[in-house]
Amino acid sequence: MHHLFRLIRLPRETSYCVALTFRRLCSTQDNVEPKKPKQAQKGTAKSKQHQPLEGEGDVINEPKKLKGEGKKKTQAELLAEHVAQEPAAVQKLLQQFDAQLNKSKPNPETFYIINESIADSVVRHLSGHSLDIPHLELGPGPGVLTRRLLEAGVRRIVGFETTSAFQHCVRMLSEQTDGAVRLTPLNLMHLSKFYGASAHGDDSRVLKVVDGLEHRDWTDEPCMRLVGVAHRSVFFQFLVRTVISRELLFQFGRPELLVYVPEAEYARLTAGPTMAGRVYRPYSIISRMLFDLEELDRVPAKHFYPWVKPRRKVEASGSDMVLIRYAPKADPGVPEAELHNLDFFVRHCAVSRTRRIIQQMEEWVPGCGPRLIALGHGVFAPFRELQPQQVLEVFLEFTKWPEYPACSFHAAVQQNVLGGEPELADSEHQLAEDDQHEEPPEHFEPQQYR
Repeated sequence: MHHLFRLIRLPRETSYCVALTFRRLCSTQDNVEPKKPKQAQKGTAKSKQHQPLEGEGDVINEPKKLKGEGKKKTQAELLAEHVAQEPAAVQKLLQQFDAQLNKSKPNPETFYIINESIADSVVRHLSGHSLDIPHLELGPGPGVLTRRLLEAGVRRIVGFETTSAFQHCVRMLSEQTDGAVRLTPLNLMHLSKFYGASAHGDDSRVLKVVDGLEHRDWTDEPCMRLVGVAHRSVFFQFLVRTVISRELLFQFGRPELLVYVPEAEYARLTAGPTMAGRVYRPYSIISRMLFDLEELDRVPAKHFYPWVKPRRKVEASGSDMVLIRYAPKADPGVPEAELHNLDFFVRHCAVSRTRRIIQQMEEWVPGCGPRLIALGHGVFAPFRELQPQQVLEVFLEFTKWPEYPACSFHAAVQQNVLGGEPELADSEHQLAEDDQHEEPPEHFEPQQYR
């Protein structure tokens, strides 16, 4: 086009710009949609509807959707609908403590039991168990579970509460019961942080946690009982680590937990080799070796407050909270002197889904493959295919071999104690997606694992 304007002796730049503008105008006119015919006015003949073909059936005119129909409900709307269905006592507490309970939070520090039927389920499972031991309540809140424990005959309750409004409730109960209820202004879910700080000289919070606890022999009845809601996986990982060294709560004997846990955490604590790789890990294996776990009850998570604000577009509070009894075994079948070696053995061998039994064991004791094959283990069988009890049997068989006292396994254990192994550190990141809502333990020593 610009060549045409060159014929009339226009400058090259001017002719090119005029041609480009003309081309754009032409393309704009081509893209203009034709005008739609006017709709028939009232009283005129109606437009012909689609005539059904033979066998097509009658034409069904679908009704128009109302405005807002089919729209997903917001978190606030779901919460309001649920609160309206709660018992009157629960609604009263939600109104009284609106700022603390009646909101949706992305990562609540504490979950509170404010439904009397849920508290009754905890107390009901105390039947036949000792009531004269200290009961450490995780987040007593307005005191619904605390009152039920007092009515059941418990006379030593330590309430771990950090919210000022609920601390006032605990103090009132303490005055009414002549000191049977005592307030400790800490969050026991951060026990690993308190332990890490004590290793760096600040043991004030650890001393508050263990204040008033009495020692019992390991084989005796539980020395204390934790009740409430334990929702953080880091807390259970810390228990599994410290039970090996008999530190903190375990220095007084065997503590028992009667707590509600999220369904996801219950899956980790009971995981087996048939479950997904992200769930069945060293943490689960050690837990099943050293702890007894019993499922007692299940309650929809929406009955615990405050609600968790979902990170994804799913219906809020769709899972359950599981009431469990969780306590260390009086006799796990392993000598106490070998617990640290067992801990390293499991973490090292089960850190990867592809680590093979015979290949790994022959690194420590060359030529031991035929012994393991005689026990029924395949040449290429990985550790992750074994149940926790089978892993324990492999370790106990390992300790009976004459090469065990002088093999390179002990050097690997010592190296891990002094400096840690890179592969164990790398394994920490493989489960990061499972616990994005949880804070890592502060100054947690020795190295945490999952």
